[in-house]
Amino acid sequence: MKTYSLLFIIFIASVSVLATGCEKAKREAVTGDSVKIGVIGPMSGSDEEWGQSCLEGIKTALKLQPTLDNGSLIKIIVEDDQNQSILAQKALLKLVEDDDVSSIIIMSSSEVVLALAELAKRLKTPIFAVTSTHPDITENNSYISQLLFDDHFQASVASLYVRDELLAERVGVVIDKTNTHSEYLARQFISKFASTGGTCIEISANNGDEELLASLEFLQVQKINFLYVPLEAEHVVTIAQLLHQTDYHPVMIGSDGLQAMMLLQYQEELYLVNGMLATDPYSSTISPTDYGERMQRLFQKSFSTPGTVLAAQGAEGTSIMLSAINRCPEQSDRSCINQMLRSTRDFVGFLGKISIDENGKAERPIFINTVDNSKLRSVVKVY
Repeated sequence: MKTYSLLFIIFIASVSVLATGCEKAKREAVTGDSVKIGVIGPMSGSDEEWGQSCLEGIKTALKLQPTLDNGSLIKIIVEDDQNQSILAQKALLKLVEDDDVSSIIIMSSSEVVLALAELAKRLKTPIFAVTSTHPDITENNSYISQLLFDDHFQASVASLYVRDELLAERVGVVIDKTNTHSEYLARQFISKFASTGGTCIEISANNGDEELLASLEFLQVQKINFLYVPLEAEHVVTIAQLLHQTDYHPVMIGSDGLQAMMLLQYQEELYLVNGMLATDPYSSTISPTDYGERMQRLFQKSFSTPGTVLAAQGAEGTSIMLSAINRCPEQSDRSCINQMLRSTRDFVGFLGKISIDENGKAERPIFINTVDNSKLRSVVKVY
């Protein structure tokens, strides 16, 4: 009996030492090297809610995956660009040259990201644009990639839907000529609509309320029953308020991010756009993937703010970036991270698979939704 007891004690002691060693190794792995990821976006200024919502998505993704596969910690360094090109350029230089980040996630507008093109080439650091959709972001630039579909696809889908499904022959197009995103979407929509034999009448969103109202009344006289409004929330609210004063109620179709900014900045006016159509990368009425469900639960547990599409983009962009870093033998190797980012195949995001090709273009579906307060109700899904 004593012999068995002694053997038992030795066995327990050995297991205890082994367990302690494993725990120590685990702690050393988790507290070892860290990989730094730079984050640029509007953390203050008129687009602060945009940047903060994206950042909450990034933080949610990091709660789901706090370390890399090798146990390295992930450190994010956030820089505020107020959605301004000059500030974004300064932030990019600081993050790469002073902070020595492995990669960049940028949450700014297309115009800001376009202004980084030459600098991105020189710094040779992978930049993942998670909210920008202008096609030229990746044009002749091997270091900027996109999470979303580009504006060529978005505007073409909107145009063909209005022409083929709603059977509209004539459409009014409201353009913000000071906004690169709006201008490109409008021109692409008009080009595609004209190629199918349709007619577009353009009006400017940059005029005063009185002149804009007169333009809308002109469209009513012309019996235009559909309006394409690729505009920021501020302009859409103005148009909706002006139409609310009249007996003119055309069907309106907006672009990506509209409902998110309405939720964040214009909750009290959200009723004005109920029933409006909008193109977006997500829809509230489509069942989420397992990844989507886990992210939603974590987000709701962590934040009291609305879970917008901007937060979803921040989360998806971060998870895809971490996946790219994990596939590199040296996890601060910028060249490898860039290559792996552009080799993303069938990553399962919130609602389905996302791929990024060798040119930095995302391959993912687009939804045409109906805005229903805090919901985006799917009308059609297009690949």
